[in-house]
Amino acid sequence: MKSKISRKTQIMLILVSLVLLLGSGCGEQEMKLKPIYDQAILGAIVGGIVGHQSDETGEGVAIGASLFALGEILNQVDNGNKKSDNNSEVSTRTIAPRETIKETYIIEIHNDNGSVIPIEIIKDGDQYVGPSGEHYDKLPTEAQLKPHYGL
Repeated sequence: MKSKISRKTQIMLILVSLVLLLGSGCGEQEMKLKPIYDQAILGAIVGGIVGHQSDETGEGVAIGASLFALGEILNQVDNGNKKSDNNSEVSTRTIAPRETIKETYIIEIHNDNGSVIPIEIIKDGDQYVGPSGEHYDKLPTEAQLKPHYGL
């Protein structure tokens, strides 16, 4: 069985080749070829199905591949333009410092009536900070905290 490629099919195959070649070096940004090829293959499948229904399978494959590949090229160009626009602006974003794990201590204050009050002390660097924001050089004792927090 001998098949002949029509003139229309040859022209469409040339168009597909041109579209794929343009995609490899279009503009300032570098094109990613795999997504273009993937879209061309998908377009060829869809075009082949549609073309088969109208007895123009070859032309359908070529048109589908061209259109889908061209769509991916335009998508990459558009995304590349957005990235370059974002890169040209001066960023005023500040980076939040990393959170440090702070040691927490509970000092129990035993009151004369038998009640116990837990006081949370947080170590911040080389200082210890009480619930009211007071600072201690060393971990405070129950005797130091009782006048402030005891009953």
